[in-house]
Amino acid sequence: MDKTVTFVKAGSLAERAGIRPGEEITALNGSADYDIIDMLFAEADDSMSLTVKNAEGAAREVRIKNDFMRPVGISFENPCADRTKLCANRCIFCFLDQMPGGLRESLYVRDDDYRLSFLYGNYITLTNLKDEEFRRIIEKKLSPLYVSVHATESELRRMMMKNPHSSQIMQRLRQLRDGGIEFNLQIVLCPDVNDKEHLVRSLEDIITLMPAVRSLSVVPVGLTGRREGLYPLRKFTPTEASEVIDTVDRYNAIVQAQDDSVCFCASDEFYLLSGRDIPPERHYGEYAQIENGVGMLRSFLEDEEDYFTGPEADDLTGIRATLITGVLGRDIITSFADRLNEECGSTLDVCCIDSAFFGGFVTASGLVCGSDIIKGIQGKAEGKTLLIPEVMLKEDEDIFLDGVTLSEVSDALKAKAVRVPCDVFGFVAALREIFKDE
Repeated sequence: MDKTVTFVKAGSLAERAGIRPGEEITALNGSADYDIIDMLFAEADDSMSLTVKNAEGAAREVRIKNDFMRPVGISFENPCADRTKLCANRCIFCFLDQMPGGLRESLYVRDDDYRLSFLYGNYITLTNLKDEEFRRIIEKKLSPLYVSVHATESELRRMMMKNPHSSQIMQRLRQLRDGGIEFNLQIVLCPDVNDKEHLVRSLEDIITLMPAVRSLSVVPVGLTGRREGLYPLRKFTPTEASEVIDTVDRYNAIVQAQDDSVCFCASDEFYLLSGRDIPPERHYGEYAQIENGVGMLRSFLEDEEDYFTGPEADDLTGIRATLITGVLGRDIITSFADRLNEECGSTLDVCCIDSAFFGGFVTASGLVCGSDIIKGIQGKAEGKTLLIPEVMLKEDEDIFLDGVTLSEVSDALKAKAVRVPCDVFGFVAALREIFKDE
């Protein structure tokens, strides 16, 4: 199994021990059968022994004494330092089934790995775990986990996920709860499938798992224009979206009466679809599900207010640029840009881009592709500075989901396309940096 080191943190214990990117850690404390969890636990011991193989195939033993003042600092080619556990389901709403071909390979990986759930908050379904893996989760206290429920009714969940092992979700969650594991849960809601009385049933069942439940999000199914041959699904109507919010809020009140740090929330998309106001900050608790699109807009609005009521707003006079956004957050982003123009002297205009690449009902900014931007403003952006929210780009590279790079957008439009943070303070700081010489 290839356990290649891709990065060694400067000043780390691994760097001091002479470990370099491109080398392979073939054994940990004498065992070749290890993963990232074993590595993390080894880092908590007084020392660890690594068998390191260089590019020429020569092996050496490296002993690292942990001084707990600096990290070991190794990142692996595979984040699990082992084979990633893949999804064994064929969900009727799976977004990957709706994606076009030709994108970068990593986008098609159907991971369903408890280690990635514990470390990075990836959602898992608990359908591909062996009994010994459940025992390991409990023994190692890998908590909290992030679990996709979708439905607690056995037959309904089996139908939605097309996996005979998917029907035991409540038994599995009780097993984790009884073992001291907490979890954050999500329900991907599909109209006419797991909504209405089925959503009520799921919420009632989930409440019985308290106090192990730390949060729950209900998000609408994402539908692209590439669903030929797939299960017939549709988007929620505004009235249905409002009903979902009311149902989730009713059960949120019940759980918060037990523990006010727990949050059951409908996603931001339901609020935008229904036309209802985004709830106040207290509604989202500690924003446990913000990466799942729950409370993201409220957090942005709070940051906006903090910025404009701060001691002194920035002078952005002379800054002229076009801020690119998707359909979903258009109104909030436009309102922010207008306020920035009025109070700070900037000249920002907002350009809303349809996600034509994916089509269907895709409206999230994170799914806007480089080809969408080129198509949307071809011939209208020459000489302009285009502000591209980082959510549209790969985390560590200036490349969109469709493989188009930021520089290719600049070249195609004869403009200057630049990456900017999505938070208010980071965005304003980026503006100052981009235009510091103008």
